[in-house]
Amino acid sequence: ELPTNADRAEWEHALLRVQTAWKEVIPVVEEFRCLPFPKHFRRIEKLTDTHPLSFFIASDNDEGVPLLAITEWLVARQNELVRVANDARRYTPVEVSSSTLKPHDLINFSKDAMMRFLLERCVAHGHGGALQLDIPLLEAFLQTTFLKPSIQIEREPFTWLGDAGAKVEVKTALAQKPLEHEVRQRLRAEIKTASVASVCLEKVTMASAFIVKAGAALSSEQAGRTLLAEYLQNVLME
Repeated sequence: ELPTNADRAEWEHALLRVQTAWKEVIPVVEEFRCLPFPKHFRRIEKLTDTHPLSFFIASDNDEGVPLLAITEWLVARQNELVRVANDARRYTPVEVSSSTLKPHDLINFSKDAMMRFLLERCVAHGHGGALQLDIPLLEAFLQTTFLKPSIQIEREPFTWLGDAGAKVEVKTALAQKPLEHEVRQRLRAEIKTASVASVCLEKVTMASAFIVKAGAALSSEQAGRTLLAEYLQNVLME
């Protein structure tokens, strides 16, 4: 059944990381696409699971702007550190696409980690108790820590329901089979008006877009057994 407890735990962890990034980055982002960063987003102190899903899908427009701005800001900071570390070693930076990025490609470092290394490895008391700092050792440690790939952001724009030219092919993510005769008859009996059919089509199209975007993250066998109603209710919260 989708989602599992493990899925929910992963989503909650991801939400926590987005909240942390929002808190740290949004106050320092000054512009986006050469324009001042929208002030109304700064008034949002914390993203929660009550915010529309559009806030959590990076986009060049509307509510997706903050997350894309956060992503680009963080990537720029990593690439700056990578460049400095490679210049110090006279290396040529390795570049990796964001679409194939792995956790070990990211700089995961904190001020606390630096201070811990500094106190444990770089500080000594010399003659007469004078404090001595091994700055070259600290520099070498930081250079090694920051020798990560340079990130090239590559992403496909999310196709929202109603977007011009939107075409969703669920069969690219899940195996398809014809509806049984009984199911077709029930659909014809229950969907009696064009307005009801239109609402149903919107729901199916929206679900299809998310399924296609999930792609390899889905378990084809498990997802293939999930009823559309369950997916809409439990995953998309419709």
